[in-house]
Amino acid sequence: TYNVSGTLTGDIVTVASDNNGGTDIYWTTPPDSWIAGVSGDWSTAADWESGVVPNSTDDAVINNSNAVTVDGTAVAHSLALDNSTLTLSGTLTLGTSLTLDYGTLALSGGTLSVQSITAGLNGHLVGHGSVSVSSAVSGEVVIDAQGGSLKVEGSLAGDQAYLVIDTGATLEFSSGVAM
Repeated sequence: TYNVSGTLTGDIVTVASDNNGGTDIYWTTPPDSWIAGVSGDWSTAADWESGVVPNSTDDAVINNSNAVTVDGTAVAHSLALDNSTLTLSGTLTLGTSLTLDYGTLALSGGTLSVQSITAGLNGHLVGHGSVSVSSAVSGEVVIDAQGGSLKVEGSLAGDQAYLVIDTGATLEFSSGVAM
């Protein structure tokens, strides 16, 4: 028998059997979510539900917002863009993954560094700039070079990518393309 007392504010508690007659208890921090519908720059703390800009250990979620920007330098452990657009003219470094579900990462000369990019439904990488993926880009993703050169360092996995190159633009892949 365990007696647990006190207050946990904002944390997620998971209680599970350890399969040996005991109990495992895990505390995790929920993702840092952008306030839905708000426009603004990533670095504005007031635009995040927590009131704090994500750092390299935070999972970030931007949901139902179409005018979020990174003009300087930003970091997070991971990022989910759900029915949202993030415009990147600065540098965004993600420790693990970018997930695009009806989400768009619009590069405007910016740089993204990430381990993997996964598109669930209708994910878009558009614009011009540099995307460095140490693993792969996978899922139903549209890669659309617009207004300059879009360089994707990493591989494409699967068979659901759509490549678009607008007039006057270039699309460059610097490692294996497996489609």
